[in-house]
Amino acid sequence: MWERVGILRDGDSLRRALNEFRQIAAGNLSTTSKHFVKLAELVATAALWREESRGAHFRTDYPEPQDKWRVHSIQKLNQEVSSAVEINALRQTVV
Repeated sequence: MWERVGILRDGDSLRRALNEFRQIAAGNLSTTSKHFVKLAELVATAALWREESRGAHFRTDYPEPQDKWRVHSIQKLNQEVSSAVEINALRQTVV
């Protein structure tokens, strides 16, 4: 996670991390370890989806924040990452 999905990220390292997480998940793991690998996969998938730098994480391949990414990401089982229409904490609709 630190090397591929850390504070400095790029698309290639995120895709490599996802590949490595899938290889690890195919092994004989305890339930706790399976959960850790699944969480790592979820974080890396969301980071790959968000093509911008915002907050504490920096995408070296997308260095600037963009208003179109001012959304919450939503992840659901067996579905692509999507964005929320409303950011509840700010009580504003994203267009």
